[in-house]
Amino acid sequence: MISFTLETHTKQLLVSVGILVLVVGCGILLVSKQGVQEGRFSKSLTSDRATSSRPMFDPAQPLTESVPVRIRIPKIYVDTNFVPLGLQDTGEIEIPKGYTEVGWYTYGPTPGELGPAVVLGHVDSYEGPGVFMSLGQLTQGEYVYIDRADGTTALFRVTALERYNRNEFPTKDVYGDIDFSGLRLITCSGTYNHETHEYDRVLVVYATLVDNDGTK
Repeated sequence: MISFTLETHTKQLLVSVGILVLVVGCGILLVSKQGVQEGRFSKSLTSDRATSSRPMFDPAQPLTESVPVRIRIPKIYVDTNFVPLGLQDTGEIEIPKGYTEVGWYTYGPTPGELGPAVVLGHVDSYEGPGVFMSLGQLTQGEYVYIDRADGTTALFRVTALERYNRNEFPTKDVYGDIDFSGLRLITCSGTYNHETHEYDRVLVVYATLVDNDGTK
């Protein structure tokens, strides 16, 4: 499946449903397809937020397609399995049913492939903390290990953490095509509204595929 031309590498992360609804267990985030270009980001995109999606470290050569089976983030003691996430009939993105597992959005690249792989996780639940409760404690340079079905491990290094207001979500930065292998870890953040049953912000951790973790 892998191709090193941006025009053909993905399964179309933003599928043709107009507007997708991303639910991460604690609220609803509208993610609009409008304005998202196919191919590279526009060179005219000069917002400071756009820098979050660019690699700070030398990107590794993209890997071939292989579904993720396990994620390990030593810094915050995350070690759990993946579940696949597709789209519901309503056009909403599925979410993990459990609060201790993470979900990979299957209409995007597999982690390690060229492009932005998207991973969703709950921040909390009615019973206690979710798998991504401590996601905001990550800092630049931390490592994320994703074990894949083909026996390989995709090693990512965190480049940025961004918290966005729900009505200002940067669709291009998170979902748009990129010319390296990237990762986006997404969960809820901010203040919980007990009336609307959602948080007012979204946390996105950006990471880049790298060759090693500094121990080799």
